[in-house]
Amino acid sequence: LGAGYSLRPAFLPFYLFEALVSAEAIATLGRHADKSNKRSPMVWTKMQEWKQTSSQLLLPRTEPCMQVYASYRLRRDMAEAAKLPSSILEAALTVTPDDLRQRQRKDRVAGSAAAAFNAPGGVAAAEAAVGDDASSVDAQAAGSSSSSSSDR
Repeated sequence: LGAGYSLRPAFLPFYLFEALVSAEAIATLGRHADKSNKRSPMVWTKMQEWKQTSSQLLLPRTEPCMQVYASYRLRRDMAEAAKLPSSILEAALTVTPDDLRQRQRKDRVAGSAAAAFNAPGGVAAAEAAVGDDASSVDAQAAGSSSSSSSDR
């Protein structure tokens, strides 16, 4: 990198969806009165019932259209460039509500951000809390790595 530039890690959360899709339609059909003559006038008939127009189609989470950027931190078009290829997404794990609850209990940064969000000052306080907690976590990580290296 050039002078004055540095790399910074970024967390880009994406929701991955799977869908089973089928389509039905009701329409007005147009046909030529004389099937052998393409210049004959059209006869319009309204369909009385819904008609299935496609069979069921499974859209897996590995399809790019099934990856949705789950944040407002960056512009959506910039985050689109970070979508992962299907070969990597095949190994992605499904996160259940229980997984989220366990993570929230363990994650001090998320907990203090939520508390700050509910406090006076709202979003600005939440952003400050995340920044403060992130720097303290970094400091703790740096301290623990130096202490673990001195133990050896």
